[in-house]
Amino acid sequence: MGFRLILDLEGRDPYWQMAIDEAFLILRALDLVGDYVRLWTFRPTSVSIGKFQELEATVDLNEASRLGLPVVRRFTGGGAVVHDSNGEVTWTVVTKGRNVEEVYSWVGEGLKRALASFGLKGEFVPVNDVVVNGKKIVGMAGASRRGAVLVHGTFMYDTDLSLMRVLRLPKEKEAVRGKPEERVITVSKALGRKVSRDEAVRALRAGLCEDCVESSIPEGVLDLASELRWKYTNEGWLRWR
Repeated sequence: MGFRLILDLEGRDPYWQMAIDEAFLILRALDLVGDYVRLWTFRPTSVSIGKFQELEATVDLNEASRLGLPVVRRFTGGGAVVHDSNGEVTWTVVTKGRNVEEVYSWVGEGLKRALASFGLKGEFVPVNDVVVNGKKIVGMAGASRRGAVLVHGTFMYDTDLSLMRVLRLPKEKEAVRGKPEERVITVSKALGRKVSRDEAVRALRAGLCEDCVESSIPEGVLDLASELRWKYTNEGWLRWR
C-alpha cells in the first residue's frame, strides 16, 4: 500500500499537533498504521522549538506572550519556527524503511515540484532545507523510532515574517547569518503577489502525494494523541533543556 493523504486544515493548537505527529510515529513503528502525508495548520499562530534547544535562548518569551503566541517544544530536532496560521501550511510525512536523511531528500524533491508549479526554482540544501533565490522557504525536522521515520516542516506561502522577531539567535551567529526574518522568503514574496492557502495546498498535494488516496486521521492516532497532549502542555517538557 502506498501513501495516504490527510487534509487536516481546520487548524489545531500546537499541543494537539505535536501529539498527533508523535502518535503517528509511535504507531508506524509498531506497524499499526501505514505511510501517510498530512497537510495541516497551527491555530492559533504558534512558535515551535527543536527538542534540543534551550527555550529562553531561542525565544523572546515576553514578546511571544505579548503577541499571544503559544510556544511548544517539538519531539524532533531542528531550530525554532514561527507557524503563521494565515500564511503557512505545515506538512508531515511518516514512513518506514528509509532513514531520516533519505526522507529529507525524498521530501525535498517533492517540495521542489510544489515550488515549480508556481514557476519557482527550489533547491534542496542538505541536510534539511529548501531554498529559493538563496533564501530558506522550507525547513524540516525529523525523528526516528524502531525503523519508522517522521519528517515534518513548513511551507511558507504568505507567512508574516515580522513575527520572526520573537526568535533569538546568538549575536555572533546573527552577525554572520543576518536576522531570522532576513534569511527566509515566502512564496508570495518570491512571486510578488499574494498566494492563497488553497494554491499552497494544491501545490503540496501535487508535489508530495499526487496519486495518494485521501484519508482521515485514524482513530487510534487520535486516541494516543489525546494521551500524549499533556506532555506538550507541560511546563517541565517545555523547559527541560
